[in-house]
Formats: sequence, C-alpha cells, structure tokens
Amino acid sequence: MQLPRTVGNRTLLPAISLLMLLPLSLSLGAAPARAEPPDQEAWLDNPTITWNQPGDDILSPPEGMGVPAFCQDLVREPETDADRQIVAAGWKLVLGYESGWGTTIVRAAGGFDGNCRPSPFTAFFFVDGRYAGRSAPIPAWPRTDGALASATVASGGAVIARYDRHGPNGPMCCPDGATIIIFAVDQTPDGPVMRPNPGRTLVAPDGRMIRQITPAPGSAS
Repeated sequence: MQLPRTVGNRTLLPAISLLMLLPLSLSLGAAPARAEPPDQEAWLDNPTITWNQPGDDILSPPEGMGVPAFCQDLVREPETDADRQIVAAGWKLVLGYESGWGTTIVRAAGGFDGNCRPSPFTAFFFVDGRYAGRSAPIPAWPRTDGALASATVASGGAVIARYDRHGPNGPMCCPDGATIIIFAVDQTPDGPVMRPNPGRTLVAPDGRMIRQITPAPGSAS
C-alpha cells in the first residue's frame, strides 16, 4: 500500500490518488493567483455565438503556467496522433481521451497550480483524426464561471459538454448550476468542424432543467 509522503509542510498523495481526485478538483479547488478570467457570459448564454471553424489551428495555452514537480504524475504521455498535435501546441495532456463514432475528445491543461489543479483547462475535438475545434473559445480556470465539468461523445459523434456556472455571490466551493451545450459534426469541404448547436440548457445543481435558451427568430448563427 502506497502511503502519502511529506515535503516541507505539504502532504503529497500517491499519484493514483491524485488522478482519482482530479475530476472533482476541477470544480472544487482553489484557483491560482492570476488576472481576472474573461467574461464567460457572452458565449455561454448567447446561443448565436460559435467559435470553431474548419481549418482552424490548435489554440496555444496561456503563457506562464508550469507543472510543479509534485504534479508531474498527472501529465499523461501522448498515445495518439491527436495527443501529439495537442502537445506540439504547448498543452499538457490530462485524464484519458474518449472516442466514438469517429469523434475523439482530448483534455488538456496549460499547466497546474500549487494544488495540482489543471490551470487553465479545456477539451479539443478531433473527427476522423483531423482537428475539429475545442469546447470553448477561451480556456477556463478551476471554479470559475464556464469551467468545463465534463464532455462526452454521444451517438453519431456529437459531443455533450457541461460547464459549471458560478454566480458572483455563490460559494466558491460549489457551482450554482450548469450550462449544457451539444456539439454536432459538420463535414465541410475544408474539413470537419464541431459546431455548438444553437441552444443552451441551464440546469440546477441537482440536475433539474431550469430553462432553455434558443436564438431569437432571424438572428445570425
């Protein structure tokens, strides 16, 4: 049995324990010191906004985020060509990739904070091995509005993504709810692209649907 070890005044869990805690820490942990994150409301609550285009380059991570030595075990080694493309763009692979119906989701971090939380964090989409977009126009930081909570491949290669919502007066430990966006594969002459469907579903912390946001008639997408 592998026991925790202590470095200075910090107790470090074994690598397998950190991996088990990683999904929870994306939402519950303390965010690193940084500039104020960008406003997520514009794209999360506006169903007419899209950001993925065929032929896009892979977004580079923000500068200045490293990987503390005690977080190194959380960085996944590249296994696929999609993994290698993400690493070549400067990202650190975290968690496993997910594939189905020709769609692959690769999760990545720009670095890690002092508590080994991916900071910032996003997911990239590939269709039939070709880069097809990302889960958000900008990476998100732990426990901030718009942080990606989960992304799952669905039937036909669609992706169901869930984003934590944090209001200005809510507790930092716990999201006030979530926004769900469904991405669909669009096979264009310039290559595949994952486009967010023109609609948003807002849910309460217990999973109950609060309301749906749909584009106004005649609005551009």
